[in-house]
Amino acid sequence: MLKQFRQKLNTARHLSGWEKGWFVKLYFMSGLIRLITVIFPFQRVSRYLGNYHRNFQVSTLVSEEQLVTANQFKKIIQLVCRYTPWHCHCLVQAIIAAYFFKHYEIPYVLYLGAKLNRGQDKLKAHAWLMIKNQIITGKQGYKAYRIVGCYLSPLIVAA
Repeated sequence: MLKQFRQKLNTARHLSGWEKGWFVKLYFMSGLIRLITVIFPFQRVSRYLGNYHRNFQVSTLVSEEQLVTANQFKKIIQLVCRYTPWHCHCLVQAIIAAYFFKHYEIPYVLYLGAKLNRGQDKLKAHAWLMIKNQIITGKQGYKAYRIVGCYLSPLIVAA
């Protein structure tokens, strides 16, 4: 127990002031988003994700600086979700990232996917967020899902 606590302190010590600030904000934000996704229907939540498009494959154009910022943020999201006592699943992570990228004016695409579990006849869903050709959140297992919709950053104008 003490060893784990020391490891966590050591991790926190190596974070920059910018990363520590965002960690604290996103820790509480992840709890709030988790609560919102449990309480409200997805239709109400989805209006804040961006412009909806059905089955749309898009790649965003971003500067090298924006990509570096996105990757720094990816690290913080992973860290936050590792330490939350609540379930910080793919949708919560994607919403956190979308909020952050709106704040920093970085264009993103948030994908929603679905697949049918053959043995159980259950539909499973997954969310992942991409910038350029990099998956920022939800990378684990995303290839197994068929895209059923996506939300484009307000910075992207679809034809």
